[in-house]
Amino acid sequence: MLVEGEDKYQGWIAETHCEERSVSSSDRLLVISDFAILHDKVTGLQMRLPFGAYVGRDPESGMILHPVSGALLDPISGELVAVSQPVALSLVDVARRFRGAPYLWGGISTFGCDCSGLTQAIFRSKGVLLQRDSKDQALTGVDVTGQEPQPGDLLFWPDHVAISAGGRQIIHA
Repeated sequence: MLVEGEDKYQGWIAETHCEERSVSSSDRLLVISDFAILHDKVTGLQMRLPFGAYVGRDPESGMILHPVSGALLDPISGELVAVSQPVALSLVDVARRFRGAPYLWGGISTFGCDCSGLTQAIFRSKGVLLQRDSKDQALTGVDVTGQEPQPGDLLFWPDHVAISAGGRQIIHA
């Protein structure tokens, strides 16, 4: 099944992994720890979600909803915050959470990411939606060419993007 993300990026997913559900933005949660583990009391199964994953929350009970089945889930570990509440950490501190994440073309999580997926996930955690590809990310924001890069600035070269950690340090996939 062809799906489209909030960034208008399209991709394919197995139909069994997708169910259309309307969840208001006030009832959406974002995983802001390296990962979160959720428990389905009905099946007994556990679900591991990476940093940056969205889940819905039942408005009446406040319980987390399984992204596909809608079953109620109990959090076992990890930190989830309302999407409307951007992460308090700096962009660089969020980026450091990705240390050790494997390179995965098309990935946007601590389970694996590419350069533009890394920057997209970091900025999304702060409430800023970037386009998916580095060439499109380069067209957004304010050009600071010729100035000393500040922590959190995006740095571009052909087919690559990195985030400035300040001075001459960068974080990238």
